[in-house]
Amino acid sequence: MPEFKSPSVDLPMEKRMLKGGVILGYFAFIKKSYGKEGLNQCIEALGFGPKDVKAEKTYPRVNSDKVLQWLSENKGMDATRHCGAYTVMHLGILSYLVRFATWEKILHRAKESFRGAFLFGKMTIDLDEPNNKAVAKLMDVTSIKESCNAWQGVVEGAMRLKRANGVVTKTKCQIDGDPYCEYQMTWE
Repeated sequence: MPEFKSPSVDLPMEKRMLKGGVILGYFAFIKKSYGKEGLNQCIEALGFGPKDVKAEKTYPRVNSDKVLQWLSENKGMDATRHCGAYTVMHLGILSYLVRFATWEKILHRAKESFRGAFLFGKMTIDLDEPNNKAVAKLMDVTSIKESCNAWQGVVEGAMRLKRANGVVTKTKCQIDGDPYCEYQMTWE
């Protein structure tokens, strides 16, 4: 598949933008997992909440980082991975339709969704469908571990949507000095 590189890949992380739908997905996870009280605690700590965010409007990437950092500090690092999975698994009718699509179509759609939501970074996906594996590579997408964890959850969520029995393993991390973050998917 062709590589996607966003026009803002050379911008400093603090100037990179993403769609509000990503942030709203994180808030929805917090409310579903920790109730209205948990969501209110998050809103109070951050100074903004779902009522301040519009799905199609763009916001600085640091806002999504703030939500993930709050989640990690208050609910544990695993919560950030579960948040990523929840976000991808609750895409409305798309969540249902994915179950019947081929891996090639799902991964192609994942790249299109990435382009639509994240106005920065670079993503490649290599699919080896006959051997039941794929590798997703993300470059210049994150600057915090919580976001890396959320991305692993996104990939795990995609596998659950497909009802694939498999494993996602993070094999490289740009924060740790690798040229990109790499997530290997294998399934039965």
